[in-house]
Amino acid sequence: MIAVTAGIDSANAATNVLRVGLLDGGLGGFTLAEEPLPEPMLNDGDAIKIPLAELPHSKANVRSALNRATRKLGMSVATAVDDGYLYVWNS
Repeated sequence: MIAVTAGIDSANAATNVLRVGLLDGGLGGFTLAEEPLPEPMLNDGDAIKIPLAELPHSKANVRSALNRATRKLGMSVATAVDDGYLYVWNS
């Protein structure tokens, strides 16, 4: 089976992203807004890099809302954080 699927190109071009908004700090639910990406993401494993300073709420609340929103849409994403950025990618 692996030999059959190995030749299939799994690259997808992502041109839009869902922006998660928290209502009442995440306790009132969330909103989703579709926005275009500045550059298409073409490779598997490409991450969206979001400056922590631009997050409207704490990184924990944003990650939690993102997790709820993507699960509701049947998507699986992973996140990571360093000193300055939140990274989100398909998993």
